[in-house]
Amino acid sequence: MKDYQHLTDKAYELMLTYGPKIVLAILVLIIGLVIINRFTRVIRKVMEARKINVSLLGFVTSLTNIGFKILLLVSVRPYAKPEDYWDVYFDIYEAGKVALDEARINIPFPQMDVHLTKMD
Repeated sequence: MKDYQHLTDKAYELMLTYGPKIVLAILVLIIGLVIINRFTRVIRKVMEARKINVSLLGFVTSLTNIGFKILLLVSVRPYAKPEDYWDVYFDIYEAGKVALDEARINIPFPQMDVHLTKMD
């Protein structure tokens, strides 16, 4: 019973500490997604009014939509105590990398492979 009371107290403390921040992050995320969808619709309407090629229209609106969603998700990042910030930061990126690897999604980056062969 004592252990249960301790867990309840800890949960209550965490809810008071992080609850408002989580609610605010969710609220910012929802509002951000609504704004991004409206912005994407405006871009689509402007491009349709100017009679832009249909394939370019889809590409530009999708690229804009995805780009802004990525920026939104980066802006709504997890909160951590200052002394735990870097541990949380690297854990989040590692978890994201593992999830992308499991889904077999590769993100290309500029690179140059140099192969050296020994000449006799």
